[in-house]
Amino acid sequence: MKTIRRNARKQIAAIFDNATACRSFTLENSFTGAEVPIECARKAYDTYDFARLGAMGHGSYQVRVHSNRWYDIESPGAADALVSLVPGLI
Repeated sequence: MKTIRRNARKQIAAIFDNATACRSFTLENSFTGAEVPIECARKAYDTYDFARLGAMGHGSYQVRVHSNRWYDIESPGAADALVSLVPGLI
């Protein structure tokens, strides 16, 4: 997993804005991957300084808050949105 730096604001915004699904993995839900609103992952990322956003490939991202709490985000359009924001990227 490649960590995305916090100062990559356009990339982070593109990931969350184009997200289509979010699953929460916590001790409370026995790590089953309960469907949650995308705002839950965004709030966790913004609230906790130690939270990390990582790219897992093929439009999948992960917000890791703790070893017992993370969110998997599906954002297949994030790369296309970023290319449109930054001309000449590709």
